[in-house]
Amino acid sequence: MKRVLLVIILSIFLLSGCIEFEDIPTATVAAETETSQATTEQPTTTLTTQTASASATTTITPKPSSTATLTPSFTPSKTATKTTTPTPTQTNTATKTATLTPTKTVTKTATPTPTKTLTSTPYPYALQTGVPVYLANFGYPDADCEWMGVGGQIFNQNGDAISNLVVWIRGTMDGTTYENVVLSGTAQGNKYGPGGYEAVLGDTPFDSSNIFSIQILDLNGNILSEKVYFDTYSQCDQNLIIINFVGK
Repeated sequence: MKRVLLVIILSIFLLSGCIEFEDIPTATVAAETETSQATTEQPTTTLTTQTASASATTTITPKPSSTATLTPSFTPSKTATKTTTPTPTQTNTATKTATLTPTKTVTKTATPTPTKTLTSTPYPYALQTGVPVYLANFGYPDADCEWMGVGGQIFNQNGDAISNLVVWIRGTMDGTTYENVVLSGTAQGNKYGPGGYEAVLGDTPFDSSNIFSIQILDLNGNILSEKVYFDTYSQCDQNLIIINFVGK
């Protein structure tokens, strides 16, 4: 480093003309080897110049060079310490209280429908006491046991026979519905007496219970008696059923 510095200083002096080498045929410049320790601020350099006639020793004290003292300018990096304020986590502490709508309890009181008490007017005709009566067919002796029917009379309150009343007979025989409508006072030969009626049930007597009924109506269809059930029998001496009605 010092050698480089000496070369630079000599170059400066040669250029500035401070040292002139006129009429010097031979010039030897010997640079002393650095014998002293390096001086930090003002180093001294000895330049020996030999000429042909005499040896001249010239001591050159260079001007102290302007040493630029570099003062390190340490600018500490501005470390921005960003303090992050944590955003508080929003905790929803609001407890939603459900408001319960009270259930409307409806107590339904059943209002009983009043029972309609029907005071029925008694039918004007009823079954005569002691009937039905079972007899052998006397109206058709030739038919003998090949006939079965019902016959009788209808009387008013005074015991008089009444004609032109409807006698309605219904039932079921062997799964077949039976229905017969006849008028009082029309029995052939007046075999049952005044106001008598007759209805044929079949040509063979048979046993039955509560499958046949008889009821009295007027000519307008108004019911005049209750519906009365009667039995039948298969015996030939019981193939005629006598049923009478009387007025109340």
